[in-house]
Amino acid sequence: SILQPSRSVSHLPSATAAPPGSAMAPMKRPAAAPKVAPPKKAKKDPLAEKAELVTELAEKATGYPEAVLGMLMSSMETSLLVPKDARHEYQEEVVKMFAEVLHSVEEVATAAVAAAQGKAAAVEADKCAKDGVVEATKGIVKEKQEGVEAAKTAMQEAAVAKMAATTEHTSAAAEQKTGDAELDAVEGKKASLESTMAEEFQPLKDGTAGNVKKAVQAVIKALKAQGVEQQLLASADPALSRAAAERGSFDIVVIQQIEEHFMKLKASFQEQLDNGTAAKAERAAKVEKAIEEVAAADACLEARKTELTAAQHSLTDAKVTLVGAQTAAQELLPELEELAGEVEAACAELATCKVALEAFEELAERRSEPAPEAAAPEGEDAAVVAAQ
Repeated sequence: SILQPSRSVSHLPSATAAPPGSAMAPMKRPAAAPKVAPPKKAKKDPLAEKAELVTELAEKATGYPEAVLGMLMSSMETSLLVPKDARHEYQEEVVKMFAEVLHSVEEVATAAVAAAQGKAAAVEADKCAKDGVVEATKGIVKEKQEGVEAAKTAMQEAAVAKMAATTEHTSAAAEQKTGDAELDAVEGKKASLESTMAEEFQPLKDGTAGNVKKAVQAVIKALKAQGVEQQLLASADPALSRAAAERGSFDIVVIQQIEEHFMKLKASFQEQLDNGTAAKAERAAKVEKAIEEVAAADACLEARKTELTAAQHSLTDAKVTLVGAQTAAQELLPELEELAGEVEAACAELATCKVALEAFEELAERRSEPAPEAAAPEGEDAAVVAAQ
């Protein structure tokens, strides 16, 4: 027989047996169990996937009775899933109903996108307008700040001007006081001289003095005050003390010299007074002008202070307005974010509609697959076929 009995496994040499005369080789570690691959997921039927997309979109339709939609869904397998070339007229009508329902959902989704975008655009326009108000108000605040700085500078200049006017008034008043004091002193000397001449000297000269000794002392005192020569002073006492009838020619000469001295001195005083009167008037006018300038400078300073206060209040009002404008603009941000989410969601919904409509169009236009061709015969069968 060709088949030979198989050898017993016990008769086969062991792969691990050690050759004679050698030590036993170490045992090998047993091989790990092979990993079992997870079962592959079954591929989903493309038609079923597209039908599912169409169903999900149709379920979102509004304005149709539930019974109509339910009937439409239940007829999908016998209408839309039937190839176009195999449908009869009634099935085509059902497909058209599917198209109408699905496009109505698309129209709603398109309108939702337009509405969301319109709301977002309106709020965005409002935000842009409020941002414009913010920028304009910032410009006003800057202008008001510049106004405050200008008002501060003007007030400082007014304060310096008032200080200068006050200093000028102080100087003019001091000059007036000194000049007028000197003139008043000359006036006093002239008055005293005139009094001495009228009340003491003239009665002594005429010999009518009641108290000759007292009158002589007053005249001598006046002469000494004016720095008269000692010789004239020495001759004045005896000449003035004698009675008019007892005076000699020398006494008369001495009295004439005294009178001439008094007249010259009086004329000198009068000249000083005449010259000083104009200067006094100038000093008074200068002081008056300085007083007016101080008053004007003070009024100007007060006006600049008032302007600064008004500018500061105006700046404060502008800043408050700016905060209000910024707050109004910021308050729109949450709404804009919410509307952006609505636009995104509406666009996503419309995109889902588009995908489902594409699936619907593919199902609606799908045609039957052609039958597979018969396999060509081989060998002798092919020759037979050829002979036929």
